[in-house]
Amino acid sequence: MWKIAISNLPNMGDHQTAAVKQAPLSGRQLDPWRSVLAIARWLDIPGLHQRMENLMVSYHNQKPELEGENEIQVLLMSIEALMTSEGNDQLIFSANDLQRSWIG
Repeated sequence: MWKIAISNLPNMGDHQTAAVKQAPLSGRQLDPWRSVLAIARWLDIPGLHQRMENLMVSYHNQKPELEGENEIQVLLMSIEALMTSEGNDQLIFSANDLQRSWIG
């Protein structure tokens, strides 16, 4: 397997370029999937590349549920919820207001 991988390494750049061009994600969301998509294209197994793209998009959509949310995301979502509920472009709130808007 290693020998096959090394002997085909020069071709992988073309597969990766093609995979990235047609990928539905970009930037940091795409980075962990570049190699997976390139190898799926290189293997040329019918439907494999599309299945890997579907898996990538599905994971991306479920990522907050799978990995949880960080404190900054929670803070920004709480502020957005307060602003939306108040209907203002300026918002004055206390830490307790922020906590209540998130916890509900």
